[in-house]
Amino acid sequence: MRLAPIFVAASMALGTAGIARAEDPPPADEAHRYPPSEVRWKLVGGGVALTGLMWGASYLSANQWADASPGIGALKVPVAGPWIALFQNQCPASDPSCGAILYVRAILEIVDGLAQAGGLAVAAEGLFLTTEADKRTRRAAPTVRAVPIVTGSTTGAGIVGTF
Repeated sequence: MRLAPIFVAASMALGTAGIARAEDPPPADEAHRYPPSEVRWKLVGGGVALTGLMWGASYLSANQWADASPGIGALKVPVAGPWIALFQNQCPASDPSCGAILYVRAILEIVDGLAQAGGLAVAAEGLFLTTEADKRTRRAAPTVRAVPIVTGSTTGAGIVGTF
């Protein structure tokens, strides 16, 4: 007689339990062709930040070492400044044989110019990017059902569901 409630609870559990299945993958025609719309402002922000950081470093360098090269003042100009400074790059009058420093400075100006232009290109891509509109996914209707609770010292019923 002690096993009767356990037997009833187990039969209720087996009788009400559904078949567990994994969610089907989306059909191939629903695959995203373009990136989602929230990508747009992240690209714009990242591009502007890259350009701003590189221009800020150039501006600080131009202020810190104003006498390092005749064209270093051009680094204060955003985007075009590194290219102007590159074409005005020469040894200062105080050190006519500056040697390898001249080439290192030219390489840094090229990297700076490419990074600033690249940041603007990324920002422009974010502005003109074709994005896919967000599709509202239909959520399943909420379900509620009773289930048995069987432990070593307790038997009873509980309620479970999805929301």
